[in-house]
Amino acid sequence: MKILDAIVAFVASALAGTGVGGGGLLVIYLTLVRDTAQLAAQGINLSFFIAGATSAVPIHIKKRNIDPLAVIFIGAFGIIGAFVGLAIAKSISPSLLRKLFGAFLVLCGLKSLKKL
Repeated sequence: MKILDAIVAFVASALAGTGVGGGGLLVIYLTLVRDTAQLAAQGINLSFFIAGATSAVPIHIKKRNIDPLAVIFIGAFGIIGAFVGLAIAKSISPSLLRKLFGAFLVLCGLKSLKKL
């Protein structure tokens, strides 16, 4: 299973690098294949995202793709939102959380298809 985990991590990272959103795919893999609890899978995904972002940020800084004021503004509200989201996620059942996450992925997919 470790080889499959490595392959999935690589593919999710490559997709995330193209802007597809490999994190959603990682959560799906963790919940459906590895039978990881939804909230735990989302936490693993966040840790995974931090690792990828850490390697990508220096490249974006070098290319001047990052607006420092936007980072401060969005980052501040992102931190607040993360705490609110965690509180909400902990207060609802894992089954409902999984369904809400699935619905969110479907809506994102439909929106992406609409843009084609």
